[in-house]
Amino acid sequence: MNIAGRLLFPLCCLYSSYSCAENWFLPCAEALDKPEFSLLKKYVESRSGSTAPLPENNDTCFRLNNYQFLVNENTEGIYFYDAKRSAYHKDIPGLRMFTEIKQEFTGGNHKHYALIYSSNTNFRYSDWYQKYEILTLVAGNSEKPYTRYALFDWYEDPSSGLCGTTEPVSDDKSVSDEVSNKKIPFEYDVSKPRIINQNNADVAIYFHVKEQNCTTSTIREYEKKFIIINGLFKDESVH
Repeated sequence: MNIAGRLLFPLCCLYSSYSCAENWFLPCAEALDKPEFSLLKKYVESRSGSTAPLPENNDTCFRLNNYQFLVNENTEGIYFYDAKRSAYHKDIPGLRMFTEIKQEFTGGNHKHYALIYSSNTNFRYSDWYQKYEILTLVAGNSEKPYTRYALFDWYEDPSSGLCGTTEPVSDDKSVSDEVSNKKIPFEYDVSKPRIINQNNADVAIYFHVKEQNCTTSTIREYEKKFIIINGLFKDESVH
């Protein structure tokens, strides 16, 4: 390794011992057998048999540092474990959502990112809510050494796609009236993400979007492109 390489490698690992790794999130069945995950494994074993949410074999685990971890429980969401506080709780409180680490990738200066996809069905409105988020590490924050922020979210009819024709699930007439008054004006079909220029400062995330106006039924298609602006991925079209 040349001098530049020897200097660069420590710099890219300042955020975490995993910031230079190919994948942060590992299958928990594999990760919990590693010595560096011993604190998380000890906690999991101590709660075995309880009703508390715990990682299962098809979930993924990420070691942030010596005592903090993230666990993606696919059917529940992402949990944050702090061994010093023995605290295991949802990273973002709220609805139970199916959550998937869609892809991990690297931008400029070896900055690593995880692209998160989440979804759930809003049974009151009979719509399928979906969203994409970015997770990355933050230096110098011992309380929470990472940040997670939204790219965009959208709704889609779960059975027929886009606006669809699905009726409200509730038989309560007052709820049904409220639903009809609050019909979502647009619904979307979004393609899988396409990431270009990896390992470069101009890394970008593309989505192909099909949008339907639920009043006129008009459909249009376009690309959404997210680029890094002031350190965050943002929609290029609104800047």
